[in-house]
Amino acid sequence: MAKMYLLLKVLENLCRMFTSDTFINQARKKPTQFTRRRKLSFAGYMWYLLSNTKRSLTTGLHAFVNEFNEGRDTLSKQAFSQGRQKIRPEAFRMVMDTVSNMFYTEAEYKTWNGMRLTAVDGSKLNIPTSDELAEYFGVQESSGEQVQALSSSLYDVLNGITIDAAIAPFNTNERDLASQHLKYLKEHPLEDGTQELVIFDRGYPSGIRSGSRRGRGREPGTGPSCGRPRGSCPAGRPCGSRSFQ
Repeated sequence: MAKMYLLLKVLENLCRMFTSDTFINQARKKPTQFTRRRKLSFAGYMWYLLSNTKRSLTTGLHAFVNEFNEGRDTLSKQAFSQGRQKIRPEAFRMVMDTVSNMFYTEAEYKTWNGMRLTAVDGSKLNIPTSDELAEYFGVQESSGEQVQALSSSLYDVLNGITIDAAIAPFNTNERDLASQHLKYLKEHPLEDGTQELVIFDRGYPSGIRSGSRRGRGREPGTGPSCGRPRGSCPAGRPCGSRSFQ
């Protein structure tokens, strides 16, 4: 019941957010965009993009527009793509922050030994081929001139919440994005004062200073990725262990 209540509260908040003039002005690229009555409103674009439908774009749009606009004519995928490009990427960052903040202020979230347990990892993404994307993200020649990007995320492994995420050119160093995640944690501490425990896999150096531990970052090479002195893991695990129970 508590989870359902929180979900409804999040959805109500997003409904208000997507129809807010303040948010729309921040999200659109030009003041003249999303001012006329269209087959799909700004809120409709946001809901569809967040729906993560598994159907084809044409089929998904037809079903979504029919339900959202009470049976009006569907929207072509070309028109949808043009409208989607009018929305700033930062809009989705604001949505993610809103949902995350609501969860940690409204829910009884899980911790490990009194700390929020998060993990950082990166992954290469194959993205659509275009001159613009190739110029910004780069091309992986070993993959047949495939345009690729590097994604990285900071994930709450016990509660299933993405706290921070980034996408960058494919040749970006994963450690640089990891440092950005730690900086985000330091700048956005939990309101209840809960401390952070961040784990990395062996692809990351143990020398990254743990900025999430409120300025108590260790010196490079003094311990495992979690920031504890070497050999002092309370779970009795060896340094560099990937998981905690």
